[in-house]
Amino acid sequence: MHRIHYGAVAYLTGDEIARAVLDYAALLARSGDADVVALPVREPDGSLREVRLVLGAGLPIAATDIGPGNPEELHDDVLIADLDRRAAKRRHTVRSLTTEEMGQLAASDEDFLDY
Repeated sequence: MHRIHYGAVAYLTGDEIARAVLDYAALLARSGDADVVALPVREPDGSLREVRLVLGAGLPIAATDIGPGNPEELHDDVLIADLDRRAAKRRHTVRSLTTEEMGQLAASDEDFLDY
């Protein structure tokens, strides 16, 4: 089990869920995007609930392994597959250049042609 630290709150969830959430959060942070994910967490009394987290740049998130002797592992194969699919889609996303980047590219082409 892993504890996901989000702001001042920590949520207990499964190892593979934590891995998928952190991988996706890192991709979102690098691309400057944000998204909402819902994941199962175990409460201190042992009950389960769903939390929704906003992931993206400027939103710190971390996970720590809580070690042996912990509660029953949480699994959510559908969530993990969904997060892995979302991450794969973002890995292969091509973004458009901004107007400023287009201008810089055009200027560098002119410099190259003048050479």
